[in-house]
Amino acid sequence: MRPMLRMIRGQFRIIPTSSTASPFRIIIDVGSTGSRLHIFEFVASSFASSSDGDIESDANSNDERRVQCLRRGSSKAWTPLSTFASEMDDGRLNATHVAHHMLPLFDYATIIIPPVYHSTTPVRISCTAGMRLLPPDEQNRVYDALFEGLREQSTTGMFPFTDLKRE
Repeated sequence: MRPMLRMIRGQFRIIPTSSTASPFRIIIDVGSTGSRLHIFEFVASSFASSSDGDIESDANSNDERRVQCLRRGSSKAWTPLSTFASEMDDGRLNATHVAHHMLPLFDYATIIIPPVYHSTTPVRISCTAGMRLLPPDEQNRVYDALFEGLREQSTTGMFPFTDLKRE
């Protein structure tokens, strides 16, 4: 199964629905000066304490699991998502155009994240300052256009991270 995209109060979140979970996470901060994509990898290891207090790696130990969050890369799209609200024609936006401005960010992510994890990597898109300045109905139209545009791109293979759903 492929993950689904969820939106919570101006946030999209892709939730993996597969049992093969990715150790990677993508977080996109959609701000007033553009969108910044950050890739993190969560690396788990088991440790056991020795008698002298040193920590030794022991993959078979159940003593303690430690998880490290490693930043694997960042990229930026310079166009603020909120600027698309001014391009509305009869209350609608060109969904393909809205989504295309973010595709280079996801292209970058496909370089960092191995293909085996593309369909199970959670993605969170959080819209901050710039979007809050728009009236709620305009915000929703921009979110709808981004969602529809990314869904459209997932069917063409240009957006490999998800089978999209919106909350």
